[in-house]
Amino acid sequence: MNKENQNNKTDANQQIDANTTKEQTQDELETCKKLSNEYLNNWKKERADFINYKKDEAKRMETFVGFANEGLILEFLDIIDNLDLAAKHEASAESIKQIIKKTEGVLKKYDVERIKTDRAFNPELHEAVSTTEFLDPLKQGQETTPREDGGEKIEEVRAGYTMHGKVIRPARVKIVK
Repeated sequence: MNKENQNNKTDANQQIDANTTKEQTQDELETCKKLSNEYLNNWKKERADFINYKKDEAKRMETFVGFANEGLILEFLDIIDNLDLAAKHEASAESIKQIIKKTEGVLKKYDVERIKTDRAFNPELHEAVSTTEFLDPLKQGQETTPREDGGEKIEEVRAGYTMHGKVIRPARVKIVK
């Protein structure tokens, strides 16, 4: 009988262990499901917060860009005021030159420089609008002759500018051969 009692006890213990293990597994599964849902909800919340952050940042950047050149515009408004005064008082050429100098100073402050046209033609800096033959003023009435130095000279038609070393508007020039 001892063996039977021991077998019955072992069977009963195994059933209790199996039930306990099943209950523990169910509890662990419920805990994992709760954690999984919690993590998923936290992730969704963070994702929504990030999307809202991106939208807010885009609005801030749009506002920043809108007012980024405010200082530059204010400086040009001073120049326009000077031009208005010059027009009202039929300004002399000297006062117009002063206004141009002030304008060039504002441009220089923002690293905008005028392209020099005292050098040879450079297609990266200059845009040729016409080509003419050199007329020697000493040989009036004679047919056109090439320049004696064999080179080309360029005459500025419209100023060109660079900003931070990059051409933002090429100089329009007339080539004299």
